[in-house]
Amino acid sequence: MAGFTRNIPVADTIKVGSHIDRHLDVNGEYWSTAGGKKVHFESGDQLIVIYEVPPENEAKQMLVWYGVTAASSIVN
Repeated sequence: MAGFTRNIPVADTIKVGSHIDRHLDVNGEYWSTAGGKKVHFESGDQLIVIYEVPPENEAKQMLVWYGVTAASSIVN
C-alpha cells in the first residue's frame, strides 16, 4: 500500500443558483476501466460520475473532506 496522501485544492465559492464549469478531456490518456481497458466516449454519451472519499482516520486527522458526491453530463 502506497500510504495516504492528500491534495490541498483551492476552494471556489459557488453562489446559490450558479455553477462552475470544468473541462475534462474524457478521451485523454488517463481514462480507463477498472480492468485497464481504454475508454472512448462519443458525442451524445451520458457520463455519470460518483466520487466517494471514505471517512478513514487519516482523512479525519488531516481535515480532509470525506463523503459522496455525484454529477452527470452529456459529452459534446
